[in-house]
Parts: sequence; C-alpha cells; structure tokens
Amino acid sequence: MCAGKERRWLVLRRRHAARLAAVILENGIVRTLDPSLPTSRALAIAGPLVAGGVGVHESALASPETIDLGGRCVLPAFTDSHVHFPTWALAQRQVKLDGCGSLEEALARVGAAETQPGRWLRGYGWRDGDWSPPTEPTKETLDEVTGETPALFISKDYHSVWLNSAALAHAGGDLEVKGGVVERDEQGEPTGILREEAAWRFRDRYVVTTQDE
Repeated sequence: MCAGKERRWLVLRRRHAARLAAVILENGIVRTLDPSLPTSRALAIAGPLVAGGVGVHESALASPETIDLGGRCVLPAFTDSHVHFPTWALAQRQVKLDGCGSLEEALARVGAAETQPGRWLRGYGWRDGDWSPPTEPTKETLDEVTGETPALFISKDYHSVWLNSAALAHAGGDLEVKGGVVERDEQGEPTGILREEAAWRFRDRYVVTTQDE
C-alpha cells in the first residue's frame, strides 16, 4: 500500500476542517469503498468528516476517545430504505420456506432443520397462497415436526408469524394487542397464526437474538 496515498486520504474532506477528532478507531480493517485506498487500519471521525490511514497519522489528531478494533472490520454506514437489513441478515441462518409448493414441503424443511437445546427454531418465507392446495397453517401441523422446541416462522410479506404450541406457551394467552390479529379456531383457541402488531409484539417479547447471531 502506498504511504503517499494514505497521507492524501488522511486529509479530511473539508480543507479547513478542525484538527480535533471526536473518536479514533484503530487496529482494524477499514474498508473505505475508495478505489485509491480500499483499506485502512485506522479511522478518525470528526462530526460528518472522516480520515483514514495506517494508524500513526490518526494519532496526530487529538481525540478524547480511541477505540481498539482488535482486528475487526469497519464498513461505511448502511442506509435502510425499508429493506429490513438486520432481519434479512439474521434470516440467512434460518429455515427458508420461500418457494415451497405445499404445506407438506414446508413441514419437511422444518423437520429437517437442526435444533439446539434452549434455542428457538426460526424461519421465514412461507405463504399459504403459494401452496397447492392453499392450506391455512396451524400450530398442530407445526407441532408434528418441531415437538417441544419453540418455533416461529415469519411469512413472506413479514406481516404474519406461524407458531407452534411451545412458542405460544411463552405468551400465556397474552396475545391480543391493538392493531394485531390473532387467528382463532371454532373453539376460540389460537391457531398459531398472528398478524401485524400481534406478530411483531410476540417476536420482540419472546424471541431473543443471541450475541453470537
């Protein structure tokens, strides 16, 4: 890597920017998305302005806070234009139900998934209108392939969840919420399908994302 390029990239984007950085990130891999200097080991941040380099140059910018990245990677911020990026990222490790042509195919995928003690089984992408024949999913059908492992599957449009009995037990019957829909059978029992606010509140209350995820 050319030291000259590093020094030029170090210059803050405004020629007369203050020399006091709010925070310095060092000892990491900074991917700048700048072809002239694709990576850097440190980054100085002063409000909306940033500067990068091999590490020694940033130390010349006084800063009240220095963070040791410990080799971690830093990327430019993501702007989420309603793409649910965190949800999508987490879903990459979950059971994928999109593309299933029937309830039986969806259940087969769920049944083949690995489970871990104490953890929820999660997935996304189901849409009963895509199944032949169209079949309303229920907690009973999900129970057959999940047993006592709590399971939650988000629909293709992300506005409904399909739960098994072990998952529903976490709520203790507290499912109703303004703006939400709790699908119920003829006896008034929850079928396992929650929609809108009922779905989101259940997920946020009971389904915990672990630190390693």
